[in-house]
Amino acid sequence: MKDGMIFIWVEKEYIYDIVKHLETQNFFYVENVCYIALNQEMEKEVRTFATIDATPAFVQDEFTYLKKSHRSLLMFRRTSSDGKLELRH
Repeated sequence: MKDGMIFIWVEKEYIYDIVKHLETQNFFYVENVCYIALNQEMEKEVRTFATIDATPAFVQDEFTYLKKSHRSLLMFRRTSSDGKLELRH
């Protein structure tokens, strides 16, 4: 790929490795979005009581070393010197 963008969902323990690898491929970090999974029953309870702390509603997927409740979508782009890749928000 000469010019373009990569969007990749990443677990938090792999963010550093992914960023470093894509930098070696001449991709530049653009932005990220974080997705937080909520338990539906707990989400309703948190909204009902209008509490600021939504931590009890986080889904806590069981893994060997970490409990995970969110994923990050990392965005990278690569543009050659003559390439035109226009981004707008």
